[in-house]
Amino acid sequence: MKPKLSHRVLFYVALSLMSQVAMGQMVEGQDIPEFGKTFGVIPHKHDYPVSAVYMQTNIPGNVLWPGDSLSITIQLINNLSKTVEVNGSMLVISYGTKGNAGDIWTPAMFKIKEEDKVPLTATIKAGSFLNIQVQLTIPARFGAYGFVADMGEYGRQFITSCVRTFAAKKEKI
Repeated sequence: MKPKLSHRVLFYVALSLMSQVAMGQMVEGQDIPEFGKTFGVIPHKHDYPVSAVYMQTNIPGNVLWPGDSLSITIQLINNLSKTVEVNGSMLVISYGTKGNAGDIWTPAMFKIKEEDKVPLTATIKAGSFLNIQVQLTIPARFGAYGFVADMGEYGRQFITSCVRTFAAKKEKI
């Protein structure tokens, strides 16, 4: 028994609407255009000789209020079969996003400036890892800040980001 014409039309209309909803998703993270240029990294690259992995910060949700300072712990993993000397730095980069006319789902990202640079040095045995805690200076200015581990010959890797914003009120609004 064939479905009625109205059922087939309804089916194709529903299918069309579902495809429109699927395409209407915000582009985020390393898929944002200019992400790589903003942070000086290769988006979605994971095969580094020495990997830098985000472990934790001292700030819940990476949301800083006025007066908060930030400490970040990263894990450096030596993926090589020899001991390595890492002589690099941890960078704090302020950045922004802006909308694109005609495409509300794909923001554009841009670098504002490099705000802080903290030395990142370590000796890591072959196939081993080391956890390092770094104290970073985040400006008092409200905004978004990304963290990049620049390990020289071992590459630059995006670690995580945070935002500095106004403090939440403790009373009901």
